[in-house]
Amino acid sequence: MQKLCFLDLETTGFEPTKDSIIEISFITTQNGQEINRFDQVIIPDKSKLSEFISNLTGITQEEIDTQGWNLNEHKTDILKKIGEAVIIGHNIDFDINFLIENGIDVSKNDRIDTHELARIILPKEDSFALEVLSQKYGFVHENAHRAMSDVEASENLFNFLLDKINKLPTDFLAQIKPVLETKTNWYAKSLFLESQGNADFSFERKKEPISEISYDIPDKLKQKINSIHQDIPILWRIGNSVPSAQAITKTALEISNQKQVLIITPKLKFYPGIKQFPIPEVLLDSKRLNQFANDRVELDNQEITFYLKCTFRHFLGYRGIDDFDISYQENHLWKEVQIIEDDNPIFQKIITEREAESVMTITPNAFFRFHDLSLFRDRFLIIDEAEIFTELLLHFPAKTVSLTPYLNSKDETQADKTLFYIKNFCRDVIEEKLQHSITPFPARILFENKDLYPSEAQRLRELNPEDKDLDQAAKYLEDAESNVIRWSIYYPDNGNLSFSTWKFEDWKKLKESLKLFPKILCHRHNIEKSNDFFKTFLGIKEHEIFMDHKLLMKQKLIVPPNMTSSNSPDYNQFCGQRILDIIQKDLKEGGCLLANFSSIETLKNVHTQIMEGIKKTDIKVFGERATGGEGKNMEMMKKHSQFVFCNQKMIHPELEKYDWQTIVIQKYPFPAPSPLMEAVENSMKTNGKNYFKSWIIPQVSANLSRRTSVFSNASKIVFLDPRENTKWGKEVLRRAFET
Repeated sequence: MQKLCFLDLETTGFEPTKDSIIEISFITTQNGQEINRFDQVIIPDKSKLSEFISNLTGITQEEIDTQGWNLNEHKTDILKKIGEAVIIGHNIDFDINFLIENGIDVSKNDRIDTHELARIILPKEDSFALEVLSQKYGFVHENAHRAMSDVEASENLFNFLLDKINKLPTDFLAQIKPVLETKTNWYAKSLFLESQGNADFSFERKKEPISEISYDIPDKLKQKINSIHQDIPILWRIGNSVPSAQAITKTALEISNQKQVLIITPKLKFYPGIKQFPIPEVLLDSKRLNQFANDRVELDNQEITFYLKCTFRHFLGYRGIDDFDISYQENHLWKEVQIIEDDNPIFQKIITEREAESVMTITPNAFFRFHDLSLFRDRFLIIDEAEIFTELLLHFPAKTVSLTPYLNSKDETQADKTLFYIKNFCRDVIEEKLQHSITPFPARILFENKDLYPSEAQRLRELNPEDKDLDQAAKYLEDAESNVIRWSIYYPDNGNLSFSTWKFEDWKKLKESLKLFPKILCHRHNIEKSNDFFKTFLGIKEHEIFMDHKLLMKQKLIVPPNMTSSNSPDYNQFCGQRILDIIQKDLKEGGCLLANFSSIETLKNVHTQIMEGIKKTDIKVFGERATGGEGKNMEMMKKHSQFVFCNQKMIHPELEKYDWQTIVIQKYPFPAPSPLMEAVENSMKTNGKNYFKSWIIPQVSANLSRRTSVFSNASKIVFLDPRENTKWGKEVLRRAFET
């Protein structure tokens, strides 16, 4: 076997041109025997070692000062030790790019990425992080984020995956062989082509059962359901997420004895065992997958990994995107293989299959799109998270045209033409409307009826005269219609420009369609007698109210005195210190603390402060998108009995299982700016209605309740936003937590 080099680096950041290597470790093997081991701390020569990286890796400035090598003096020796070996590691291109940028030219070495292999042959993993896979499958990985520990884990993972490849079904190996032989130079293809496979391979998809539910449906709710009228829904106040979802499930099953039920929810994970209704775009079209490979002269590393991953899962009988482990980098590839037409036979077959389901779940947007199918016509609706449902219903009729496909076109002339158009539009239209220059944040402009731009419309059409969507967007630039709201958004981070329209008639039609169904709306905010929220935005004039106090949150709400202003530059530091105080004074052994933040930037800053403050304790600190994605964080939490979890939006049913003692909320979770909502606010003001009371307070209250809803065993909620002292702030807290 060719010489192998299992390699990993630690660095001060993610950019090879700006950041430094601070540790290089590798093990070289020949015929399975170790022949060389290298492990060395490196003196950073670009960006310096930060506290965050030091906490993450365990590499200290003292270690660098006393043991660090000057990389320039050892490049030749390191390159000689690696030689012509195949370089193997987890996300290995990251390490290879850093080596090349720092003068260790391994560009001609073949490479194998264990992350790519894992994503192909390990379906249904919650996380593909090296740390998580190592723990799950029992590899030695004592010191994650130190390079040699990662090297040893990568070697173990590679051998584990190689064994898996050698046991793949022979039929699958035969299916992928032509593509591997003719369509790619991906070095790891040899592992599959040399595999003898397993002719007796068998795989059985396990059906997820509906978990046992202890909830007893109150007689009062049964009576209301039995007498329900299509025009008079039940408004059911819910609280703790998992118990509430179980109560909704039990109620749906009870109703299904008489009538089929549809649970409309944005939280499908909270309803295990109940069949979901998909939209075409989340289903794989196997014919398009084959075309994906056939249309390309050569598949690059990402494309071949994607192709093999999808082919293997389809071979095992999976159909939906949730089972295909699609990463965000692969979204553009998924669009090439997804079902695109509603009349696709695969989608139509699923519709037929779902007709027999007595209870089914569906997302709000899927319901809005397909509500008039005969499959749904006579069903009873239970609408979970009714505030989210209402917001999505309001936004659903919006039609948006994005220039991203043209901006990212492989045709350089087309891409340059689009970029030129966007720059001119920003200068001549957006900055003119805003009365200031573009900032680093998205620029949102709402067009008034008098705002017409015929010349911009013509230039937009010229980007592609055959594109009907562009033509429609151009039409609304040069012509204003009554009851049509028009806006545009420019995104500086990626340079994209989008055009959107919203028609009052489309929204009204959707609202009217809801009247055809008997329904329960499960809501979070405390409803006032006037019920302006559901009355205005869903057209519900009469309703029955039901509340089961066993489902509502019962934590004690605490607002500390002497809080720092939320506009102060010291506010985040104040929040971090308060959280540290709670950890040190109140967090009991085995208990956990949740800290919820209004933005991911604040979360990362305070997360670092907390890590610094408790780094000498055994308490672990996890952070949403700071220490990994949802899957990785959930897997790592399973290994610890006591930890702090910093989150922004993550809501997962498994979180209910931990011993949460305190919930800390940093700030009111206000919705992002929206030109549509600006237009709605203007319209309500014109008609003498209070937009803030009717829309903002219910939405913020519901969002606040939702963020704490999977931490039901916590005894108290500590609220750190000093705006609670305002009239509207007190109203939000009352609506969110008063029972």
